[in-house]
Amino acid sequence: VAPSVRNSGTIRARVGKVALAAGDTYTLDLAGDRLVELGLGAGHAVVDQSGKIVNAGGTVTITAKAAGQVVDSVINMSGVTDASAVKTAGGQIILGGDDINVASNAVLKSDGASGGQITAVANKTGNYAGTYSAQGTTGDGGQIETSGHTVNVASDAKITAASAHGKAGKWTLDPVDITIAASGGDVATGTIEASLTSGTSVSITTAQGSGGNGDLTLASSINATSTGNAGLTLTGRHLSATGGSAVNITGGALTLNVNTVNNTAAPSGTWIVDAIGMIGNVT
Repeated sequence: VAPSVRNSGTIRARVGKVALAAGDTYTLDLAGDRLVELGLGAGHAVVDQSGKIVNAGGTVTITAKAAGQVVDSVINMSGVTDASAVKTAGGQIILGGDDINVASNAVLKSDGASGGQITAVANKTGNYAGTYSAQGTTGDGGQIETSGHTVNVASDAKITAASAHGKAGKWTLDPVDITIAASGGDVATGTIEASLTSGTSVSITTAQGSGGNGDLTLASSINATSTGNAGLTLTGRHLSATGGSAVNITGGALTLNVNTVNNTAAPSGTWIVDAIGMIGNVT
């Protein structure tokens, strides 16, 4: 724990807890689940993880807390962070800060007999490239989340929480608004298609709040062949497609939830029509 933390070497643990935390004050909890609780934020709270962290079946927590609203806390991931296990469930990888930047060469893994959990939640902006894996070998797939107030998922990001013999795991995104497009959007159709094809369910939920309405826009068609009964769930205030775009899935389910992020007001009749217009061929 320090105002600025950098790992460019190798950290190894065994079913324990590894924490990299940027802040000025902290509380160390040896008995509870939260190993480090940050108190006062630092003026330049940055965590750079460019090295290798291996904690088989354990927990890796990377957090940063800024001193105020003038500057943002930043987490930069470009190394290998591995909480995978062989005979037990995969561990947990948790990222939390104002801005989270995961580079294309970063690897986050939590594979195991059943998949583990990878959770990245940015208070402001989450830029997610790289490889994320929470696969299960004999049990169910794990859980992967790449969320933030604003989310940008690179078109070459690889995200899988599949299982060879159990139930499909899930990839979750939870921004304020989101546009799904072949290119130039917040998340690429190809990235979603690849996850579904790998046997990973995808759930995208918008959250109405400051700077956004909770709208989900499909600007390019999704054409996926799902494996392992992986499905796609889209939830928002207003779901709509542009340019005749539609969702086409073979082998998996499509679920559309309209207006659930603003259920105090009745949805417009056209919203239902817009959501239905997103449905292509689902078999």
